[in-house]
Amino acid sequence: MKKIVVVFNGGTISMKVDERIKAAVPSLTGEEIMSMVTGIEDFAEIESYSFSSMPSPHMSVENMLELSKFIKN
Repeated sequence: MKKIVVVFNGGTISMKVDERIKAAVPSLTGEEIMSMVTGIEDFAEIESYSFSSMPSPHMSVENMLELSKFIKN
């Protein structure tokens, strides 16, 4: 069986609208998102890791370098 590694970095996919402030905020963990993808385990062994939970526009060059190191390890 194939193995797929998913690294979560926040962004739009992890956001929910906070009704109190009427804005999207990071809310979902990688595990919560993966639990919504049903049946994928029939096609591949999935490993998921969380790197960060920041909005995409907040991703800096330094964060990208750290993500690169995280993936290499």
